[in-house]
Amino acid sequence: MLASGSFILDHINDSPWKDCVVTLPGGMKITLMSSAIAMMIISAIVVLLIILPTVRKWKQRPSGMQNFLEAIVLFIREQVARPALHHRTDTFLPFLLTIFVFVLTMNLLGMVPLKTVSEMVGLKDYPVGGAATGVLAVCGGLATISMCIMMVGALQQTAVRFHKHHESAPVAVCYLLSPLLWIYSLCPPMEWKMKLALGWLLTPLELIGFFAKCFALMIRLFANMTAGHALIAAMLMFVMMGVQSFADSSSYSVFAIAPLSMLMALMGSVLDMLVAVLQAYIFTFLSAMFIGMYMDPAH
Repeated sequence: MLASGSFILDHINDSPWKDCVVTLPGGMKITLMSSAIAMMIISAIVVLLIILPTVRKWKQRPSGMQNFLEAIVLFIREQVARPALHHRTDTFLPFLLTIFVFVLTMNLLGMVPLKTVSEMVGLKDYPVGGAATGVLAVCGGLATISMCIMMVGALQQTAVRFHKHHESAPVAVCYLLSPLLWIYSLCPPMEWKMKLALGWLLTPLELIGFFAKCFALMIRLFANMTAGHALIAAMLMFVMMGVQSFADSSSYSVFAIAPLSMLMALMGSVLDMLVAVLQAYIFTFLSAMFIGMYMDPAH
């Protein structure tokens, strides 16, 4: 069973390219290029090839691809960014649009069996394809970018508020002290006696909550995308097992199992496509919500 499914399950694994893994003096290994990295590059190229020609031919009366792009922009701005960011919507809209389109493209391209095609054309040592968002490191990188945006926005707003209440303090000093001021502001507003008694407990909990939100971004995207591809792989694995059983012992169970498994795999592919769109939306929505939370004075 494992032998028949190993080739299918390889679609959701990250495969390093030959001679592209560097070992550091401490024993730590760094992958310079892999199938997942190649898919991120391809996704970026696809996005640019779609968006740049459309932007160059922008018209007052939209049509075709321009209609589609404007619908995405309006949806992200009005339904995702504005409820969470309010008057700061336009500031963070480029980031939210970029992250949504990039994650959506990676999710959809992950359903295309490019890795199988690359092996068929003789690129077994340099595979291209697979689900990039099914790799934990990729999801962690995307979540880290959102965390950095949250952190920079929170520190900038903390420095601005401190300078507003203490105009005599130089702006450079406000920005220099912003990390300490932000950590201090994590404790909810309360009387100084209560803050002295509970601040040492509440502040670390709020700081842990900040990193937990970013961890949740990573795990949610990784788990949902991996589960969808693993479900399809499991259905197709039954077909491989039936074919192997027919070849070994002339068992006719394959004729009963294969049609049902193929139907389930097709239904799983449709569901996986819906999940791909939904997870791109959820990742963008949660990023906007978390950014808005830490831009607010209460945080």
